[in-house]
Amino acid sequence: MLLTSAIVHAALPVILPTSPSEVEMTAAHELAFYLHKITGDSYPVLNEPSTAPSAIYIGKTNAFQKAFPDIDLDKLPADSIVMKSQGGSLYLAGHPLRGTLYAVYTFLEDHCGVRWWTSTEETVPKRDTFSIPQLDIVYSPKLVCRETFYKDAFADVFSAKLKNNGHFAVTSPAYGTHSSIIGWCHTFAQFIPVEKYYNDHPDWFSLVDGKRQGGRLDFQLCLTNDEMTKEFIRICLEKIKENPTAGMISVSQNDAFHPKPCQCPACTKLVEENGSQSGPLIYFVNKVAEAIEKEYPDFLVETLAYQHTMQPPKVIRPRHNVVIRLCTGLNAVQTIEDGKDNQGFKALLEAWSAIAPKLYIWHYIANFHNYMIPFPDYLHFGEDIRLFVKNHAVGIFEQGDSGCTVGDFVRARAWIISHLLWNPQLDEKSLMNEFFTGYYGAAADALLRYWQLTVEAVKKAGLHLHTDGSIPPKWMSEETLRDCLKLFDEAMAAVKDQPENLARVRRERLGLDLVALKWHAANIRRVRFENVKKEDVFLLPNAEQVMEEFIELTKDAGNICEGGVFGNYAVNLRNSMKIEEPSDTPELCRDLPGNKWDSFQEKRFRLIRPGEWVSIVDDLAASDGKAAVMPGDSPQWAVQVPMSNYPNNLPWVVYYSVRCEGDATDGYAFTCGLHNNANGGDHFINHHLVSECRGKEYKLFKSKPVSIPEDGYLWFCPPARPKSQVKNVFIDRVFIIQENMPTP
Repeated sequence: MLLTSAIVHAALPVILPTSPSEVEMTAAHELAFYLHKITGDSYPVLNEPSTAPSAIYIGKTNAFQKAFPDIDLDKLPADSIVMKSQGGSLYLAGHPLRGTLYAVYTFLEDHCGVRWWTSTEETVPKRDTFSIPQLDIVYSPKLVCRETFYKDAFADVFSAKLKNNGHFAVTSPAYGTHSSIIGWCHTFAQFIPVEKYYNDHPDWFSLVDGKRQGGRLDFQLCLTNDEMTKEFIRICLEKIKENPTAGMISVSQNDAFHPKPCQCPACTKLVEENGSQSGPLIYFVNKVAEAIEKEYPDFLVETLAYQHTMQPPKVIRPRHNVVIRLCTGLNAVQTIEDGKDNQGFKALLEAWSAIAPKLYIWHYIANFHNYMIPFPDYLHFGEDIRLFVKNHAVGIFEQGDSGCTVGDFVRARAWIISHLLWNPQLDEKSLMNEFFTGYYGAAADALLRYWQLTVEAVKKAGLHLHTDGSIPPKWMSEETLRDCLKLFDEAMAAVKDQPENLARVRRERLGLDLVALKWHAANIRRVRFENVKKEDVFLLPNAEQVMEEFIELTKDAGNICEGGVFGNYAVNLRNSMKIEEPSDTPELCRDLPGNKWDSFQEKRFRLIRPGEWVSIVDDLAASDGKAAVMPGDSPQWAVQVPMSNYPNNLPWVVYYSVRCEGDATDGYAFTCGLHNNANGGDHFINHHLVSECRGKEYKLFKSKPVSIPEDGYLWFCPPARPKSQVKNVFIDRVFIIQENMPTP
């Protein structure tokens, strides 16, 4: 709503400084463009010394400086905005880098009713006239760096409209650019790579179990080694010289599955004195930060409080130019402030806040094992952000689903969270209602009840909500699934005559469809392998239609999980739904009951990076004339065979038909294992030799009797040997037989 001081008619000029910046020009033309869309009138963009009795002044005009001499735009905090009215004119300005553009976007949103829902979808209200509201606003965002890590939120213009200015935004100079962190994170191996330095300087790397060891994962640097520190400082200064406007550089530990920090006497002493591995880390980072400050006084040095360095040090303190980026580890359905499972992290947050002048929060808000399945952390985004700000956060990286176009309500998340990062005092419930009503129309009420239902279901189950690829999610009962599907049916019915809104709701349903399809696939396996009656389990009455729609609507989905392309995920899911016994019955299974065996050809394989790491080829020696082939020099688990929901009260024997080509006559040809997604372990790992499978004919291998995990897969990995030794590894088929059956 416009709070009117005077009615202003068409041809109201938009006036820029005599020599405007690129961002000021963008701001003026964006304002004129949207005011024209609102009223249909033209708003000419002029430069001073042009003037008018009533005008809209953009940026650092002479008129602004005369009207408000006490406001020095150059000295405002980063991204500050100024929106003021005086004498019938409107003044929109701000910090020189982005503030003026942000002021224009804030004015259009808050006072003209414009809404940018996504990078391609917006709502622009229509008005007969434009009125200058009574404004007296100077606003400086609490968070200097705001990053909403969703694919659409990276877009150039949209990132500016959301006021996202983080490292991964692709905001162009015309729209104010964005902040960046040199190296981003995990820079030990980036700056001191083991390949370059280890041979000459092994003492620069972690001493672990009596041996100096280095690498990009797990192993770290010896943080008390003075020579390494000097080289690290030299590299940092060199990188800052190449990118002096970045403002921040990362000096941070390597990522790790099992962190292996240095155990040398000097590093161990710092650990003992500080009660944490953060002791030697901060000791090292402070030295680097001190050296950087001498040449670049305003540059910040970032490091991670992550994994083995989460606990703050008892004695040493971060320097004033050091930023601690604290990584969250939470039960995501609970608030950090009050959630009983999150009190340990809250204590860490407050402890770091007490000793660090600046915090930067790395907040995990997605299921990285599967971006599509429901992840009900929806209702307390604002509460957590306000707690971060209260504890000296100057930046927040909200790591959502950056790779999937059909992830769990990614558009709603990006919009709501971005608004809260810009102004944490906004009410998240009001933002939710606004987005759902504006974007989904009449479906909003049912979808909001769906959000509430899933959150309550997690709490009722009493489970930790964290990144977990289990489908169905462990917190979702069959009853909850049915209730969720009913709410989506209600939502779709509410907009059945509104094609745009219907398509939006249908897309949001895909994650729930995936759960329903997986549940359906699991239950048809129970029907086949456990003699369960169809009427006693959840089965989709229109499974084939849902599956085909799922395949069609996920064609351009991007990634299904962190680092995992969607590929043939949907097709594999369709194959897993077949209830009939496979037509390609292996000879060993021909006399067995149908519920005691299963067979997998290439159509049921999951291929990782098809065309690069693996391909399907014609092969006359294969049982169905086709095989999956992997290059022998690859180290990747490129062929995976999903195996889930088989009875595990009896062990199974896994058979696999494989051959290899190459000139080698000995050594490894391939490795095969049965992986359990739930615990990350393997039920077996078998290494096979070239002598066992070299040639044109396939060799049938078998595992020991094993239980098949509730959620797992069989994997095949080439030997990573030169192609002159092992050129290719071919996988024909896999089948499984219950151990109590007579097998060779």
